[in-house]
Amino acid sequence: MVCSQFKLSPIAAIISLSALTSFSVLADDAKVQEESIERISVYGASYRNTATKSKLSPIETPQSIKVIDQKELQMRGADSIIKAMRYVSGVTTEPRGGVISRLDEYTIRGFKNYNNYWDGLILPWNGWNIQPQIDAFSLNSIEVLKGPSSVLYGNAAPGGMINLAPKEPQQESQHTLQVRTGNRNLREFGVDSTGQIGDSDFSYRVTSLYHERDSQAATSENQRYFLAPSLTWQINDATHLKVYGYFQKDPKSGAYSSLPSEGTFLFNPNGELPVDTYIGDKNFDTFDRDMSLIGYKVSHQLNDSWSIMQHARYLYAEAITENIYNRGFAKNSKRLLNRAAYRNDESTKSFVIDNQISATLEQGVIEHNLLFGLDYQNNKFDKRWDHALLVSEKPQIPFESIPNLDLFARNNDQLSGRSFIRINQTLESVDYSQVGYYFQDQLKVNDFVGIFGLRYDKVQQNIEGRQLDYNAVLASGQVKPEFYTPSQESTDQDNLSIRFGALYTFDNGLAPFASYAEGFESVSGLNSEGNAFKPLTSAQTELGLKFTSENKEHTVTVAWFDIDKKNIVTTNPKTRTRRQTGLVNSQGLELESEISSLDNLLLTFSYSYMDVKVEKDDNPALVGKSPTWVADENAMAWVDYHFSNNFLEGLNVGTGVRYVGNSQVDDLNTREVPSFTLYDFAASYDFGSKIPSLSGMSLTLSVTNLTDERYVSSCYDSDSCWFGAERSIEAGVRYEF
Repeated sequence: MVCSQFKLSPIAAIISLSALTSFSVLADDAKVQEESIERISVYGASYRNTATKSKLSPIETPQSIKVIDQKELQMRGADSIIKAMRYVSGVTTEPRGGVISRLDEYTIRGFKNYNNYWDGLILPWNGWNIQPQIDAFSLNSIEVLKGPSSVLYGNAAPGGMINLAPKEPQQESQHTLQVRTGNRNLREFGVDSTGQIGDSDFSYRVTSLYHERDSQAATSENQRYFLAPSLTWQINDATHLKVYGYFQKDPKSGAYSSLPSEGTFLFNPNGELPVDTYIGDKNFDTFDRDMSLIGYKVSHQLNDSWSIMQHARYLYAEAITENIYNRGFAKNSKRLLNRAAYRNDESTKSFVIDNQISATLEQGVIEHNLLFGLDYQNNKFDKRWDHALLVSEKPQIPFESIPNLDLFARNNDQLSGRSFIRINQTLESVDYSQVGYYFQDQLKVNDFVGIFGLRYDKVQQNIEGRQLDYNAVLASGQVKPEFYTPSQESTDQDNLSIRFGALYTFDNGLAPFASYAEGFESVSGLNSEGNAFKPLTSAQTELGLKFTSENKEHTVTVAWFDIDKKNIVTTNPKTRTRRQTGLVNSQGLELESEISSLDNLLLTFSYSYMDVKVEKDDNPALVGKSPTWVADENAMAWVDYHFSNNFLEGLNVGTGVRYVGNSQVDDLNTREVPSFTLYDFAASYDFGSKIPSLSGMSLTLSVTNLTDERYVSSCYDSDSCWFGAERSIEAGVRYEF
């Protein structure tokens, strides 16, 4: 596919024109600093670029990368990963609507991504409900790398990755207390404290939060508390050690079920469903997740050129889920909903370690930044899925299914006093290990930056399980051992990934770049011939242009990308054979800009257009179709103004607008989920600007979906759609000292 295939909407045309205008205006009066290495200093001595695992700044990186720092998180009141991602181009957030406290789900450049990284190490997802979810209050910044990242990180989705940078111990004493309240009974208290321990070489940081709030769906709630301690030891001038922990409990995490399209955004003769519609029952609604992480990071400077680093972490998580889910309307009805119930018991044990040797070598005008790495991860997932049935009150029937729900006369307390039987339908134990060897050469010649990377991965996975013949249970009215079928499956895969790119910075601040990156994802199972599947592979070509002004007040990035994802497992609808013949292509255009030329005024803007299509599939009906959960277009803008020299001194006001384009209802693209536009608002007031005795105290306010727009965020199919997040109002007091 080529760029000429794009058919840009009027919005895209206007934005593209404004982007070119911005480049020409800003470039006329800007000059790059004589020493480009000085641009790195704004990120701090310990900064490591997610895209390169080096000190190369994002503006010098020949690949698209977006950094959301703590200032931006506070400016927009973004208290979760998902909320932070709402203003990033190429990202479609909240596929399950208002449910954002259970999973960080999103698509990047058209591809689903479930695995976040924390300080460069993966937070493994078990494929079901345990996704280690880090609270945004514990973070210093969020980095979004666009495109395949396997050369440095191994098994990864092709659209990109998110790396969460935690708050680090500081020598300077800093303390923050935060209290927040809001609609839906929000109650939150947070503490962040850091400083040097006496006159020693140790510094500490402790971050903690308690959060409680009613969920958008009726009768459901969210609750979380976490503690994140860390300690650094500057052993000597050359050696630095950090040890840390993160302990989180989520006793409640909102409703998870979907709704039919008819009644949400399509016509239903019975009327419209309210956005707080809940299809479950408060007597069978549980999500209880516990997560613990402990780790260390040690670095040592061997000499002026060579250094070593090792980062290791252990994670344990467990979760219990009890849920009633949607099975579509009953026959000949548009109000009675078929339902079923299940219980999941899950646990994850993970060990991850990354070893690096790096060197900075100069050969005349050429500076080589070499990186040699070896990383390893071992993840053990234990998963049990029980089909939950009611014990029948009828003597001739041993148990019965969950009763239907009248969506337009909802009773979420039907199961009160009823007892359940949980039939173990699926039991699965997964042992996954991956070892990767990687090399990177990042060279600089004056204003030219070139990168070449190579990585070899070896993946081994063993799955043991048993599956119940549920139809046999229904037919006999009892569970017998012979109804279970044991299974064992082993996967042994390897993959070689490469990446290369180049960027040149001109004196006027413009920096064109080009890159090529490959990725892979391991996949388990056998094809119809009994042979093990190969890894899914991906490749991205990206061309772009970056700009940064001399005073760092203007930055713009425009990028065009083309991604192919191959070896996708497909099923022939007639023969039911499974083969790796699938190919999905995603190409698009992205724009990110930040302008702060006027005193106290900051304007950020982002835009993306994506064309994602199935190009090959054993099901001909899917060829040429677009996947669900991907908006074809989005545009976001935020304006922030700080008053500093009048009676409003200390007041900061910001407002934003988010446009999210159409997405598909189902894989066959039978209809589209309508686009929507949302407005956000945030404000803060620094009491210390007028009253010195109250220095450090501020009042904060944030409102998302300001007009309380009713919208559907996405659909998986016509029976499974999710309402978007309703209006949220949050106010708080923050004290820093």
